[in-house]
Amino acid sequence: MSSNYFSSGAGYKEISFDRPVNYINIFVASGVVASLSLDKGENYISIPAGFHSFTIGSVDEIIVLADGAWQLIAVQG
Repeated sequence: MSSNYFSSGAGYKEISFDRPVNYINIFVASGVVASLSLDKGENYISIPAGFHSFTIGSVDEIIVLADGAWQLIAVQG
């Protein structure tokens, strides 16, 4: 059975999961510059404002960098 994890913030946040997640939905507020790291801070992916959904593989930690509001839902596969 899959589980959903919810997190939100308005800046830097490290999000750890009890079990790996495979899919995320992320909302970035208008005018906000945000990026995600799926490899413990080694590389970052730029995320434009808006709502985005994508498969991420098996990840147990996500780092979010943003200069404003964001919300994230991670789903176990």
